[in-house]
Amino acid sequence: MGCILKIVIAGAGEVGFNLARHLVENGYDVTLIDKDKDRIKYVNEHLDCFVVEGEVTNYELLKSINVDDASFFIAVTDSDEVNMISCLIVNSNFSVDTKIARVRNIDYHKINLFDKKIAGFDYLINPEVEAAKSIIRAVEYGAVSDIFVFDDTDIQLREVFVDDDVNIAGKTLETIRKKSNIPFVVAGIFNENNFLIPAGKYEVKRGDHLFVVGSRGDLDHLFSHIGLKRRKIKSVLIAGGGKIQRLVIDGLISKGREIIVIEKDYEKSKKLAEMFPDVLVLNSDISDESLLEEEDLNSKDLIITATDNDEINILSASYYKSIGVKRAIALIDKNNYLHMASGLGIDICISPKLSAVNAILKYIKRGNILNVYSIFNGKAEAIEFLLKPGTDLEGLRIKECPIPKDSVIVAVNRDGKSYIPDGNFVFKSGDIVITFALKDAIKDIEELFVE
Repeated sequence: MGCILKIVIAGAGEVGFNLARHLVENGYDVTLIDKDKDRIKYVNEHLDCFVVEGEVTNYELLKSINVDDASFFIAVTDSDEVNMISCLIVNSNFSVDTKIARVRNIDYHKINLFDKKIAGFDYLINPEVEAAKSIIRAVEYGAVSDIFVFDDTDIQLREVFVDDDVNIAGKTLETIRKKSNIPFVVAGIFNENNFLIPAGKYEVKRGDHLFVVGSRGDLDHLFSHIGLKRRKIKSVLIAGGGKIQRLVIDGLISKGREIIVIEKDYEKSKKLAEMFPDVLVLNSDISDESLLEEEDLNSKDLIITATDNDEINILSASYYKSIGVKRAIALIDKNNYLHMASGLGIDICISPKLSAVNAILKYIKRGNILNVYSIFNGKAEAIEFLLKPGTDLEGLRIKECPIPKDSVIVAVNRDGKSYIPDGNFVFKSGDIVITFALKDAIKDIEELFVE
């Protein structure tokens, strides 16, 4: 793995804390800065990293912690301006390779700052933009599961929650593969706070979260086979009229979807109606039962609950699905609600803060790592590697490789064609290799593949 990378994170809120936790668990040298005494105390009690109390824009403080030694400076405070200014200070006064700032103002996105390098920053990350991308991508695939995509391949990782709609409970993975005759692999399973990489004889249980890998077309066929047939989403009900909702509306309306928005704030409702004249905007509360009778909302294909209240999002998504809405997506910020929400019949749960963490992780990559996804709040990780010419793995069969315990090679893309490899698959330079590893095995799988 070489020398340990030092990373300085400005801001110890949800994004900063979750990012720091992930990096610490993967062996990075992390320094966390925040001015809030309570956050500092919480981090000290929960993470093994260097924590500093103070203003992240303070030059003397940055100098005192040897920011020059860091490979990354990541600013994720609650203030866009503080994040950008701190990156500018670091860029002007220290020799840090990569500066990343979290910004939430959608106007920055509109002027394409997210798509190019500008003075002071190497990358700008917007949690709302990342969450909106996830929602739009899920809707394109019928909103049956969360979807993770990998660069320059048609390989996908999709999450399946096994409930009454999924007809594989009580069957072994071997049986499912044999009867479906579809190439796929279940990379991991989460159930009752346990995460495991299953063998073929594993019997699927109701309440399991399956993380399934395969090509896009094969997974479409598999989902149809197990009862999650992809349906065209034509009508969408959206609760809330904030930044994420506006981005989602903009992305969906261009594809001809019928959209109804429910927003209880009059001024927000008025603004939405002006921005999107083809969208029906109802100035009301999503919990108002009279809406169902007046607008026939329970006949819609999808509900997206994206208010600023997690509890309302969960309850509303679950309720509307129970009365006839075909699919439900809920926006959830609190990590401890994510598993619970799936058990309430909600098809997809999206966390803007975890979306931001995943977006940042893509840039904290070394050598031949192309992509990184933190799965289920850091309990596992999907990593995409490129095998460059001269790799020690070239010419080896998978069964000859020292694959670490609690990790698995789930897919390979070669010359644009995707494979679900067995033990006899021989590696070749240029292969794009997708791995899945539980938390304790991530460092070891990187040791094997990183050059």
